[in-house]
Amino acid sequence: MEKIEKIEVPESLSGERIDKVLVELLSGYSRSFLQRCIRDNRIKINGNTCEPKASVFEGNKIEIIWAEEKILRVQQEIDLDIIYEDKSIMVISKPPGMVVHPAPGNWDGTLVNALLGHDQASFNKMSEDTVRPGIVHRLDKDTSGLIVVGKTSSATHKLTDSFKKKEIQKLYLTLVLGKFNRSSGTLHSMIKRSSHHRQKMAVSKDKNKGKEAITNYNVITSNDVVSLVKVGLDTGRTHQIRVHMAHIKHPVVGDNKYGHTKFNKRYNIPRQMLHAWRLSLPHPDTGEIMSFKAPLPEDFIEIAQQFAIEIR
Repeated sequence: MEKIEKIEVPESLSGERIDKVLVELLSGYSRSFLQRCIRDNRIKINGNTCEPKASVFEGNKIEIIWAEEKILRVQQEIDLDIIYEDKSIMVISKPPGMVVHPAPGNWDGTLVNALLGHDQASFNKMSEDTVRPGIVHRLDKDTSGLIVVGKTSSATHKLTDSFKKKEIQKLYLTLVLGKFNRSSGTLHSMIKRSSHHRQKMAVSKDKNKGKEAITNYNVITSNDVVSLVKVGLDTGRTHQIRVHMAHIKHPVVGDNKYGHTKFNKRYNIPRQMLHAWRLSLPHPDTGEIMSFKAPLPEDFIEIAQQFAIEIR
């Protein structure tokens, strides 16, 4: 069940960006939360969906579609593979197939639902963001591996700041199609939303459009069909690894959005073979550098063995 709130843009805010206007007109919501509402198509200008940078003018009618709190904040008893936990943070190995937070089409069964079921007292205290308490970064639904969450508002903000300062390091393992000509490299480009498929991202041909994306890779083992590759990120753009690997003609095995669907179907690949393997971060309370590792899931190992890739 949804609630629709309607507001009109006053003269004093005419010409401003919609996300800034909403922060002024709606109390108790952060700008980042409202930007996510816009991206989730829950906010309209004169009946039309928009982007966070869209400008609004005096007299424009804004509609906000609020999902009921009980839908967004439902707690569920879902088993979690907890790598580490203390009073401020949790490090979890997310299974493939789990969505990180509630959104249209995925209102339950998410990591957030599981977190509320695990420790409702801690996560319900974070009222600033009603959709994603504790979430400071994401993994795609079909990407497995490590994700860190904050258990307090203070820890969540500090972790977010650590990501911005590039103090948090992430390493991924992925199976990709083809054999590389070189054992390592850096992919540096701008990534933007595809002009042809709005649900996809793409490498921008214009260096002035999009957001900078830097991906470092090292080939661990390879044959003529697939390669096992270690990937590190200097930036955290949406679908960055998948987009960059596809751009250099080595798409992630099992990736039906950017990869080879015929190959994936032929070999019955269940999902994209991408795993958040290692994570290093400064603890938000002490500053101590902590490192974690998540073993590869069984389906990843089975697919690697199917193509004679040895997992050491």
